[in-house]
Amino acid sequence: MLHRSYQISSSYQLIHKEFQHIKSCFLSNEYPDWFKDKQIKIFLNKRYKDTPSKNKQERTTDIRRILLHVSYLGETSVQLEKELRNFFRKYLKELAILSLIHRTHTIGDHFKYKDKQAHLERCNVVYKLKCSCGNSYIGQTQRNLKFRLEEHNRLKSNHQTTDVAKPLT
Repeated sequence: MLHRSYQISSSYQLIHKEFQHIKSCFLSNEYPDWFKDKQIKIFLNKRYKDTPSKNKQERTTDIRRILLHVSYLGETSVQLEKELRNFFRKYLKELAILSLIHRTHTIGDHFKYKDKQAHLERCNVVYKLKCSCGNSYIGQTQRNLKFRLEEHNRLKSNHQTTDVAKPLT
C-alpha cells in the first residue's frame, strides 16, 4: 500500500494524504500506533537511503555480478570459497561481485531412469484378486507380490490351481 501510494502521488501533500489514509486503515484493523509509524519509517528510509548518488550510480552499472556454481566437497569447498572471496575483495573489488552457490549431487542425479521392475517382483503393493465366482479380494503386502500370491494359492485346501495362481495380464 505504501509503495502504491508513493507511486501514484505527484507531490508531498498527496503522499502525506495517502499515508494518513493508510494509517486509518491500519487503525480500523486494530494495528498499534508504533507498528504503523515503523512501517512508514522503514519504507521512507529504504526509498531515500537506497537512492545512489550520480557517481555511485555510474560505478554500480559497471560492476558485474558473477554467479559461480561449486560442488560441495566438505571442508575443501569452504576453503575454496574463502580464497575466492578474498581474491575478489583484493583484486576485483571495483569490477565484480562474487556469489557462490554450493551444489550437492546424489548418485540419482547421474542416472535419469531407474530399471523397470516386473510387476510380480515389486514390494509395498496394494493388489486386487478377482475370483471366477465374481467375488474379489483386496490386500496389501510389504513383501514381494509373487510370494504373496503363492501364499494365497497355498491357502486353498485342495491344492488346485486357482484364479490367484493364473499369470497377470
